[in-house]
Amino acid sequence: LRSGPRPVLDEAMVDRLLRPGVQPLWILEQLRRALEVRSRTQPLLVLLDDVQHADPLSLLAIRTLVPALARQPVTWILARHPAPTTPALDRLSTTLQKHGATVVSLPPLRQDALEAIARDVLSAEPDDAVRAQLDRSGGVPAVAIALVDHLRQCREGSLDADAPDALGLRLRRQLRPLSAPARQVVEVAAVHPFGVTVEEVAATLQWPVTRVLPHVRDAIRAGILDDTAATLTFPVDPVRQAVTVSMTPAARQALEQEVARVRGQSRLR
Repeated sequence: LRSGPRPVLDEAMVDRLLRPGVQPLWILEQLRRALEVRSRTQPLLVLLDDVQHADPLSLLAIRTLVPALARQPVTWILARHPAPTTPALDRLSTTLQKHGATVVSLPPLRQDALEAIARDVLSAEPDDAVRAQLDRSGGVPAVAIALVDHLRQCREGSLDADAPDALGLRLRRQLRPLSAPARQVVEVAAVHPFGVTVEEVAATLQWPVTRVLPHVRDAIRAGILDDTAATLTFPVDPVRQAVTVSMTPAARQALEQEVARVRGQSRLR
């Protein structure tokens, strides 16, 4: 709203909006007026990314401004990660859908789109080695970029090919939307590449299944885990590998042994 050749908000207005002690409702009214005035001379498209990170005032602004400007030529496109969710995000989604919003769940990227990303990263056509990395990405853009960029750095000699830390750090960013308990669930699942059941996760963490289930759902919604089979698995194996690498050897071994113990007990029943 404040950038571009014809910003909706000039610097003077931005300064007034950011003054300490300004009432939120006054800010919302000024934003509404600015958008309405500009929309009288040209249609507007408002793009908001990573809405899951928005603060409460920003969520209130979206929830208020979208219906308030419904009769104006203002179109909104909001993008958010599916997990975690909050009551405020749920209220926003409900409000927007009541006012005609369409929810679009994006599928994994196709091979041609992944190769286009690789061209941007490499400034060259992807070869077989690059395509092999794209195949490991699970169609997730951030993972594809991390894998291809890591390969580029290795080829240029700017990164040790045997050092997983830089790549692992980038891949573990996929876990940022998850709560601490959900990350514990993910760690248990990560030590077994062929998957674990919800009951095994619960027994390993010594939690009731009812406590595990919400965190499993968050991990699935975030695209970290998949439950299409009988077990919880990682649709993107490089992310699983990055999670296991982040553990100390002792912690990883302890989790492996605990899950094996739980499985052994279940077979005896």
